[in-house]
Amino acid sequence: MKEGTTVVFQEEYGRLVLEPDEHFGTDSGQLSQTVKPHIRLNQNHSATVFRVRVDGLLPRTMYYYTVDSSMQASRKSDGVKSSVYHFASP
Repeated sequence: MKEGTTVVFQEEYGRLVLEPDEHFGTDSGQLSQTVKPHIRLNQNHSATVFRVRVDGLLPRTMYYYTVDSSMQASRKSDGVKSSVYHFASP
């Protein structure tokens, strides 16, 4: 049976993100799957906490992920990417 999990990350407003993308997979060198968090920006806060639901995970499997950001005007990647992080599905 496939499982799901929620990945949480924070973005500072100094680098405003329109639509962050989370890239993930079971091989840290090939993060070929992508999910987008639902976003509600509150400019009165210094940062936004994003929660991304990732479904369809294989049980007891190590997954790796990065988050990259898009520039507000063009919606294209601004080239800034997080380190590779990991989690294990239940």
